[in-house]
Amino acid sequence: MEKYINNKKLYEFLLSKGIENFFHANTLTTSCSFIQQNKLMSRGIVESLGLPQTSQESDIIDKKYGLWDCIFLDVYDLHKEGFGNYKRQNLYGPILFKLSTKCLIESVPNVRIIKENPVNWEKCNIDTSNAYLKLDEYIENFGDNTFKKMIIFKEENFNLFLDKYLEEVIIDSTSSIKEVNYGKRAYDIILKHMESNNLQCNIKMRECNYDCYCKKNYEEMSSKELQKLFLMKEK
Repeated sequence: MEKYINNKKLYEFLLSKGIENFFHANTLTTSCSFIQQNKLMSRGIVESLGLPQTSQESDIIDKKYGLWDCIFLDVYDLHKEGFGNYKRQNLYGPILFKLSTKCLIESVPNVRIIKENPVNWEKCNIDTSNAYLKLDEYIENFGDNTFKKMIIFKEENFNLFLDKYLEEVIIDSTSSIKEVNYGKRAYDIILKHMESNNLQCNIKMRECNYDCYCKKNYEEMSSKELQKLFLMKEK
């Protein structure tokens, strides 16, 4: 069995489906650490560098399954495309990095494709039922549960530089919740960090239609939950 997916063939297949971008969502704090280092980073690397990042419910699972040093990418903007039968915010954070899939053929080695988020795994062995061991299997099942599948790779042998592959940053828009416009605050902070680190790309606020539950969900969050997602924290 193949241990890793062929990067070039995966790139060509995604291109044939009109997919030219990967997506990674995170909190403002963790996103600013990425920008400071000019690269997307695994949670393990951020921790080892002593940089600020917010905790995630999946942290314990990632460590248990040996994924702490992996970067996770989606092939769709899940907030825009929807999670199954409904649309909502990405639970990992309101800051979305949109990156070129060209990183597959230029920088990223040892790609794996997992069938769903590790928090839902019943077994801890990635080489059994949790990952596609052959690209043909992924291609054959591409249209099934697309929003659950994730591209992952270990960070140790490459750098996914933002100045080379980042095309856009999309920030969830919020109206004034509890008298604070969290989305606008996050936008201003991202813009400031991009400028101070000499990074250039389009930065925009997300505009959602009536059929998305993100606004309602944000309005129902506590101030503490919103601050974790949209505001900076210290180390």
